Amino acid sequence: MNQEQLSSILDQLSAKVDKEGWSLLADGRSLSLYVAHGGVQLTVGRIEAVMIKAGSLRVRTAKGEVYYLALDDVFAASVDAAPAQARKTGFL
Repeated sequence: MNQEQLSSILDQLSAKVDKEGWSLLADGRSLSLYVAHGGVQLTVGRIEAVMIKAGSLRVRTAKGEVYYLALDDVFAASVDAAPAQARKTGFL
């Protein structure tokens, strides 16, 4: 994957850049990235923030874990659906 492709995905998710340079996903959505290098695969799921710098990628998960990845090793992405609105208790 290249930077233009990842930026397009982030644009479709309405990601907003914060003051530290992280692109934060909107609406409680999350992203999963599929990475492979040297025949070894890694899936990083529940990503809530992304930072791209000079061909490298830093991602932060919902648990606060941070992964450092080579952008060239990312070959696919999937977007998790926004959480469904919870029903309020009581009669409708």
